[in-house]
Amino acid sequence: MKNIGSVPSLQPSVHPPDKVIKPPTLSVIIPNYNHAAFLPRSLGAILAQSVQPLEIIVMDDASTDNSVEVIESFVRRHPHIRLHRNARNLGVVANGNRAVDLAQGDYMYPKRGQSRLL
Repeated sequence: MKNIGSVPSLQPSVHPPDKVIKPPTLSVIIPNYNHAAFLPRSLGAILAQSVQPLEIIVMDDASTDNSVEVIESFVRRHPHIRLHRNARNLGVVANGNRAVDLAQGDYMYPKRGQSRLL
């Protein structure tokens, strides 16, 4: 009988103990402009998820309502929520782009402040 090479092992591959496979991380980005009334429900829905994101970035675009106070109350209780404020209103696109630049996760989920997450 002729040797036609080695047959690959059917055993599952085992990673060396020093190789830890980490799950990917997620950054949730919430651009905000005067959405104070919607923020508790929006942030609460994210915080109710069984797996938490690496960070929740709330990018406030110089709101004139009490959005900042609402966000700060969540920041005090949840250290993975980060508030960033624009000194002046940059508009939807620039505000969103700034949030993307700040995100540190492997993936991003853009969420509007007034939208619901189930």
